[in-house]
Amino acid sequence: MTVTASGATTLHVYYASDSSTAVDYTLEEGENTVNLDSKELYSVSAEDTSLITAIDFNGCNVSHCANLFYGWTGLTSVKNLKTEGCTSHYCMFRGCTALSEVDADQLDFSSSTIISNLFYGCISLAGTFDASSWEVGKAENANSVFNGCTGITSLDCSGWDTSRMTGPQYIFSYMTRLTTLSIGSSWGVSGMTAYANWFTNDSKLTTICCNGASEAVREWFISRLSDAGFTFTYDSGTDTLTKTT
Repeated sequence: MTVTASGATTLHVYYASDSSTAVDYTLEEGENTVNLDSKELYSVSAEDTSLITAIDFNGCNVSHCANLFYGWTGLTSVKNLKTEGCTSHYCMFRGCTALSEVDADQLDFSSSTIISNLFYGCISLAGTFDASSWEVGKAENANSVFNGCTGITSLDCSGWDTSRMTGPQYIFSYMTRLTTLSIGSSWGVSGMTAYANWFTNDSKLTTICCNGASEAVREWFISRLSDAGFTFTYDSGTDTLTKTT
């Protein structure tokens, strides 16, 4: 594992083999090579999380992801992190306001029932964000996954299976630079009973690429967009929902 710090601090590593006991590693300012005893981790923390600016996990697997980096305000980059077996990704990166780089395609959601607040308030994520490969078929709670990600302009969720989601409120709200959203044929909305404020303040959103999404799903999106004060219509030729007002 490689950890970059802006000042001296201590990294706390909890191994999967003994999740109740932390093993401490001293970090100096700059880039630090941390020689781990195992790549199977339970969690990580630090004496002063604000001093951690980047972590390359080099393929380490972390099994406890809820609140993992919550409030690490200095963190800019997380690479090569695996989350196999993790059952909750609640608030994993919430409040990481400097985070601009994350290997999102390596995150494993196949066992996770909670992905709410995953990137809540990650204002430095910018441009195109590809979440199309996420296996979220077991996720029930997806509230505010991207709420407040004000730098993302294009978001691809086309591969999601949302059939078990019951409460994805605020899932795309306050993405003030978002122009394009991609959904797909595995999207399901029949179980969604709590769905307020999907697109609040998303005034720049103009296009939703449907990628084979069903008519019921398309109509659902039109309704949620209407809730936010936007009018979208479906173009069968391009399989897109397009903003008209």
